[in-house]
Amino acid sequence: MAQITSVFTGTVESRVRIGNPDGAVDMVMLPVTITAVVNQANGDQKVLYFAGTYTVQNNLITNTTIVEVPAPASSDDTDPAGLIANYFAEINALKFGSAYTLWDHNGADSQMPYAAFVPSLTAILGAGVTTGKVQEEGAMGSSYATVPTVT
Repeated sequence: MAQITSVFTGTVESRVRIGNPDGAVDMVMLPVTITAVVNQANGDQKVLYFAGTYTVQNNLITNTTIVEVPAPASSDDTDPAGLIANYFAEINALKFGSAYTLWDHNGADSQMPYAAFVPSLTAILGAGVTTGKVQEEGAMGSSYATVPTVT
């Protein structure tokens, strides 16, 4: 359990996803991925990623193996209007870390560090969103989508 405590030291926000269990009735391995926003010693905040497993035996967590991993690939962008709606839903649910990682390159394309990103949301907190017809185009192996949006 000390490993779990050390992973979450200084954590401001986290999102835990548990995968499909694998094992028998009396012992199950649960894959887990964690996205955490963590306070840094210099006062900044950073988005960190972890993956591993929980071992559950007789209804108790008996072991954990969780390690920091590189940032995952960018978010699924196959539904541009859904991505915009999800972005606003995460902000309105105060899940700022999740909203931040919806930007390409896990937040880097927002052009601001996470510590600056959260205060920038004040103006849109609580806003609803309506999207229009998505117009997709592309060239040279790239694709782009224009999503008319009203908040």
